[in-house]
Amino acid sequence: MATPDDPKAVPTPNPMPMANFLERLGVRSDEQGRLVVKLGPAHLRSLGIAHGGFIATLLDSVMGRDAGRSAPRDHYVVTAQLNVNFIRPGWEGETLLASAQIRHGGRKTAVAQGEVRTEAGALVAIGSATFLYVEHTDATRAKPDRLDPGLASTIETES
Repeated sequence: MATPDDPKAVPTPNPMPMANFLERLGVRSDEQGRLVVKLGPAHLRSLGIAHGGFIATLLDSVMGRDAGRSAPRDHYVVTAQLNVNFIRPGWEGETLLASAQIRHGGRKTAVAQGEVRTEAGALVAIGSATFLYVEHTDATRAKPDRLDPGLASTIETES
């Protein structure tokens, strides 16, 4: 095992393969294409409320996933701009549902709006984002998102 004072030591391999970022956070996808998570201690900041960065991650992810479906063939999306408005806290034990709608799908960008609600329907946050379409390389093509690889690679687009 490598130690800070022994630079010649061979590092111990990570016994757990890297999981998808959202999967590591306990996020799953439901039948309606929403992202779903039950808030636990790992999602919280002080006062027992969901961390704003986690809520922003839900919005960015759900909007980006939907934007990826509007991407031209053999392209993926990256976030160019993200706005989040927090409405009320998410509390430990609540289940949150994140959903999105594409408002514009152009030749080079997509614009989406999204929201995070509790399972009971209370609005937690709303957001909007702009995504850039980026052409796949061999490296990116080989690593689809495990929660939802999107439909971009199977949809024919107009020339």
